[in-house]
Amino acid sequence: MFLDKIKAIKIFFIIMIAAIVFLLFKDFLPLLSLLEEYGIAVQALSTVVLTIITLVYAFYTKEISEQTKKQIISDIKVDIKKNEKGFSKDILLIEKDDYFTMDLILEIYNNNSASGSITTPELILSFEGKELLRLKGTIVHDTDNGVIFVRGGEIKRINIFYTYSFGQNSDWESVLSELKKLKVGFKNLDYCFVYKNNLGNTYNKKID
Repeated sequence: MFLDKIKAIKIFFIIMIAAIVFLLFKDFLPLLSLLEEYGIAVQALSTVVLTIITLVYAFYTKEISEQTKKQIISDIKVDIKKNEKGFSKDILLIEKDDYFTMDLILEIYNNNSASGSITTPELILSFEGKELLRLKGTIVHDTDNGVIFVRGGEIKRINIFYTYSFGQNSDWESVLSELKKLKVGFKNLDYCFVYKNNLGNTYNKKID
């Protein structure tokens, strides 16, 4: 498709050049007299033609640029297909043996032809813009050390789970203290995940 467009552009400009050459050299002497008689009109017409050619050229140049970009730069999108929050216990009843879990099924797709990758999304728990917890995700059957590779045009479904064991984290008491101060439970928090692509861009997606 991309090569066909380039061929079409080449053919268009060859036809335009041939037409101009034909007009210039066909009946050259009558053309000179015509130019003398209608010089201003011919000049205006040629300006219009050149403007049209320039606009067409600019359009196809932009099209080529967009197609080239798709060949060399990946465009990876992430959608949440399923999420399960496995913790709803009242904060006043949380003990050291309790743990928070969350499972996500992500659909990751690459719109462009170039391959790319993203980091394993981190889960952020916050309330009114204040970050309370940031958890690293674990990919089920991970074989790429936490990096998710996506070939051009590929769609992947990834299972990721997040766990926070209260008794095994040194900050668990301060987290609970902050929640009690805010008078909110885990079910009232805002959930989002953050990841980076291979170009270094950071993306933040809210989980409803």
